[in-house]
Amino acid sequence: MGTGFVGVGLSLKHTLMWDSKIDKLPAELLVIAAPLLLYLFGIRSFISVLGVVGGVFIGLEAVLLIMTCYQARRKGDLEASRYGLHHFWILAAPVLLVFVIFTVLSLFHIFK
Repeated sequence: MGTGFVGVGLSLKHTLMWDSKIDKLPAELLVIAAPLLLYLFGIRSFISVLGVVGGVFIGLEAVLLIMTCYQARRKGDLEASRYGLHHFWILAAPVLLVFVIFTVLSLFHIFK
């Protein structure tokens, strides 16, 4: 579980650096902010932190991936019909909503 957690963190850092053009230090701080804040709030269970942060980062990475594809299509780097994102927000909004709901439920589970 720990190595998967580190792998997703590194992947998110590189996504922020390469696709969003964020410098290395701010990208690293964004990646470690959520687990650090959960630890500082007193959550010491690795599995609980892993569940919440995994939900947040996987959801964030899914939205970043959709937005990257959208921007590439808009700027002409991809053919308009290659990925069929004709209605971007119809796809992005439910994905974001699902991850927000499950993150909130995980937080309720931790703090109850």
